[in-house]
Amino acid sequence: MSTAPPTIPGRGAPIGAAPVRDRATWIVYASLAIYGYALYGLGPALDALRGELEISRAAIGLAGSAFAVGAVVAALGAPPVLLRVGHGTILRTGLLGLGAGTVMLVVAGPLPTVIAATFVMGLGGTAVLVVVPLVVEARQPAARAAALAEANMGAAAAGVLAPVAVGAAILAGAGWRAAALLVLAAIAAVILLGAAGDFDGPLPRDARPAAAGPLPPAFWRWWTVIVLVVGVEFCVAFWATDFLQEETGISRGAASASLGLFVGGMAAGRLIGGRLAVARDPRRLLVGALGLAAAGFALFWSTGAAAVSLAGLAVIGLGVAMLFPLSLTFAMASAPGVSEKASARASLAGGIAVLLAPYALATLADAIGVRAGFLLVPVLIAVAVVLVLRGSTDARASVARVA
Repeated sequence: MSTAPPTIPGRGAPIGAAPVRDRATWIVYASLAIYGYALYGLGPALDALRGELEISRAAIGLAGSAFAVGAVVAALGAPPVLLRVGHGTILRTGLLGLGAGTVMLVVAGPLPTVIAATFVMGLGGTAVLVVVPLVVEARQPAARAAALAEANMGAAAAGVLAPVAVGAAILAGAGWRAAALLVLAAIAAVILLGAAGDFDGPLPRDARPAAAGPLPPAFWRWWTVIVLVVGVEFCVAFWATDFLQEETGISRGAASASLGLFVGGMAAGRLIGGRLAVARDPRRLLVGALGLAAAGFALFWSTGAAAVSLAGLAVIGLGVAMLFPLSLTFAMASAPGVSEKASARASLAGGIAVLLAPYALATLADAIGVRAGFLLVPVLIAVAVVLVLRGSTDARASVARVA
């Protein structure tokens, strides 16, 4: 059995090389960080809105689902748009959409206006998500794993600030809306700094879109893994604060701020994992990350003691950290020549996960309690482990073919 690191099919370049960062790469890193702040602040913000509006978990869960519907719409529309419009245009439009949705959320009143706001946020944010792996693909195809880990590490680092800022604003009496305003300043800065960024140059020949080219079966296996691991991430991101309030008795502000432990764990995990992806077999790293997430969940869920649950939340973050970057790496590597389509479909997988998993957990929590409802998380992890182990066979076969 080969022990070489997985390679990019059709190129023979390892997907575990170190990235070389240029201006465009830094700009997409910053853009993804803004998305991370908005995304990880959304769960605590919606939890606070649930209290303001005095509605059920399932009702406010519709706002999270609207975000996911926006993501699905953007992902489905991305391939034909990418054939006509440069990456820079899509990135700037996505950031503007994310900013517009944030403004709508801040001024929103009844639930329908909240739903409209999160839908617009999902549209804009997914436009950013689609562009990031394409810019990485175009400039450093041999460093895809480490570069995507770095990009997501930056998003997680920014995401650490979001729940802490929301919780601090609530505890200080300013309200969660004060924390949301940081998004607008950051978007303006990145658009101004990135106005001259070179995003629209040609992709490498074998990364150019093939409009009629099908995505291979191996891609769809990794696509399913993306659905599962993103589902795990957002079940925790959207509902951990509610779990902490009900099961440990801490306040809403403290629970919102505590979500920073989860996102902080993700940031640390991506810092460590990005380096491990260069030196280690990414397949084993992915399986190990799933195991770590499962162990963290056991701590988080088991006792109801605040200290234990908070420690478990941080460990879940460490485990979850590399799940999406590595799954996306393998998904993109399994689809040479159709990178634009693969990136859009991978974003669609994320949107479907955010649409279904947190809402399913909310529905279960309303029916059988938040503690029992959270058992959805280990089920998703278990199915992902099975598919990753099966997908590893495909990855080894790809290595053998190009070696």
